[in-house]
Amino acid sequence: MVLPKPYTIDELNTISDNFVLHLKQAIAQLPSSLAFLPHPLPKKTFVKIDQQYQLIKLGGTNTKSEIYNYGKEGIHYLLNYQEFKVPIFNGSVDLCNFLANIIHTDTQVVALNFAFPTKPILREGRLDGILFASTKEHVLDDMFGKAVGQTIESFILEKTSKKIKIAVANDTVCLLLGAIEEPNYTSHTAIVVGTGFNIALHEQSGVILNLEAGNFDAFTPSDTGSLVIEKSINKSAYHFEKEVSGKYLFQHFNLFIDQYSLPFQHLRDSDELSSLSQKSDDKGQIAKSLLKRSASLVASHMVGIYKYYQKPQTICITEGSFYWHGYQYHQYVQDALHLLGYTIDKIHIIKPTENHKTGHKHLIFSSNI
Repeated sequence: MVLPKPYTIDELNTISDNFVLHLKQAIAQLPSSLAFLPHPLPKKTFVKIDQQYQLIKLGGTNTKSEIYNYGKEGIHYLLNYQEFKVPIFNGSVDLCNFLANIIHTDTQVVALNFAFPTKPILREGRLDGILFASTKEHVLDDMFGKAVGQTIESFILEKTSKKIKIAVANDTVCLLLGAIEEPNYTSHTAIVVGTGFNIALHEQSGVILNLEAGNFDAFTPSDTGSLVIEKSINKSAYHFEKEVSGKYLFQHFNLFIDQYSLPFQHLRDSDELSSLSQKSDDKGQIAKSLLKRSASLVASHMVGIYKYYQKPQTICITEGSFYWHGYQYHQYVQDALHLLGYTIDKIHIIKPTENHKTGHKHLIFSSNI
């Protein structure tokens, strides 16, 4: 039975070395497939006592909303929690309408955890982001070059005559913000392996870097990866994401069975791929091989971060339904790390805590760092 070709140990080590090289080039402002997007930590609290604020986490597949009241004792009272499915956005109006319908009429300040590539700016003292690319097959070209928070604020003002304040940062940045008051914070990194793929890391005191690691291209795509890239909306970008993430991985299965004229049904999403990988038949072995290959590439980037940090241990706060709910995906990453010579005492992968998951709160409340 023919199976998808895995990356060899030598290839994975080369990829991790290339990751370090591209990271150093990005920081030095030299050509690189990784981004250099430093986010200074907010120094000001934007929510007043007894005001209502909202934390919104806009992911590639799901959106979570938490509404709080900031009490007189400095206590945050949760008033409402909701989850929403994310539609495919075909323009900025789709995005703004989606968020305007989620933001409560009594909300005055919003912290938006935003799973799209943005260049950070400070606007009226709070973080916002200039959108510069669409990912996960959304089409937001008409919003390129515009500040996300400011665009949404203006849309809501025009639609409802209501003024609100919105602070924005990328999802990996927000995840790492949730760890800023933990010991050894500077050895932490945030990794998202879900619908998309990205990494944020701590560069210097008070600065978090968003790498847009899904755009990394210093590796040779697999045969099916090359086909996925060719069929995608944006063929020139996010090659690594198209090799590893849940948005695309099931497409590798479909293209592989087509390539070898195998009599299997196409899959509709990567949840089906995950379920299929539990079976011992030929279909299951193909699915399992694809999961393991994806996991080995994620492990190569974790090794790259460890090499860059040059500290005794790197703590990887890892988020994403695909990572934690994909069948044995976490174990496959651990197995790949072991093969590469990195045990838990060097690279420790942890699930996000509640503090990590609500790290975007630090966009509107000053931290102790």
